Amino acid sequence: MDEATSKFLKPLMDYLEVSNNESDRGKVLVAMSQIDGMLEKILLAFLLDGKATNDLFKGPNAPMRSLFNKANFSLSLSLISTVEFSAIGIMRKIRNSFAHSVSATFDDPKIEKLALTLDFGIAGIIAVDEEIAADARTRFSMSSVSLINSLYNRAHYVSKNKIRETDWHENNP
Repeated sequence: MDEATSKFLKPLMDYLEVSNNESDRGKVLVAMSQIDGMLEKILLAFLLDGKATNDLFKGPNAPMRSLFNKANFSLSLSLISTVEFSAIGIMRKIRNSFAHSVSATFDDPKIEKLALTLDFGIAGIIAVDEEIAADARTRFSMSSVSLINSLYNRAHYVSKNKIRETDWHENNP
């Protein structure tokens, strides 16, 4: 693997290595932390640079501190698709279930039901592999990896269309 490829793939490979060695709770929290960070990078790559933008993400009253708000704002700016948004929503509900119950697992009926609705990036596999289709942990793992892969280089591409400051007085005398 050449240096450029290695630089690109290393963070993804590191994520996969960490995720594969985690408990159910750890797997969910690591995946959602990764997705949350990616959404923030995507938004920052698109929005104006400066204090006003930074204040959206940092501080006790920052509206973009939550995963829900980052996903909603990203969708409203067309930085993620409705399919990606839907997958994030389901995964966020699974994360919340794990965060609010010390005994949560993918075997819990509520979590299992949510996880079995996930098909982001894996619909073709689910259609031909009944074992994957029926396993909540595998569905979450495969869908979260597919989503992370989908978002992986998005900030780079989004930055090519970064918002630029407009002088409204100059443009509208």
